[in-house]
Amino acid sequence: MKVVTFLIGTRWCVMPVGHLVEILPARELLPLPRFPAGPSTQAAEAAERGMIVAGIVDYRGRAIPVMRLRLEPPAGDHQEAAAPGSAVKRRLLVLNGNPPGALEVGRVDAVIELDEQSIQPPGEVGLQDHGVVSGVCRLHHAYAFIIDGASISAGCGAGSRSGAPAGVAQGVSTGASPGASNG
Repeated sequence: MKVVTFLIGTRWCVMPVGHLVEILPARELLPLPRFPAGPSTQAAEAAERGMIVAGIVDYRGRAIPVMRLRLEPPAGDHQEAAAPGSAVKRRLLVLNGNPPGALEVGRVDAVIELDEQSIQPPGEVGLQDHGVVSGVCRLHHAYAFIIDGASISAGCGAGSRSGAPAGVAQGVSTGASPGASNG
């Protein structure tokens, strides 16, 4: 399975390229006003899974929601927080929902082939049903979270679409060779 590798804070993550339309440099976000959310709202459910709507961004003349994912580090481990205007390069993974949404991430490393035999379900490693993390795998001599793009799209209110647009698996490019850093 082809996946794109990226960082959220200091955590390595992967996402199957079939969930992606495009990888873009981060753009200035228009923050959304905060409204009280009832317990059954989509926003409350997304927040429960560690996602927040960071704001909206222009994508090809259309406003799309941009999600931020919180991956809570173990006690005593501090996750890198990129302040606006900091030197940490940010990227947007545009997801293939209808309408599309995006996930804000740190450095995007490469598109690689992941051996599906190396994937462990969340329950095998002590993760409860997270909704966004669909498993873990070995990557760069460490473990990486496998991010479910369909769950992120649902959190955007985008709902997932089956199948990627033609050419996505070949067309997703990070501008980096495997193992090379672009940020």
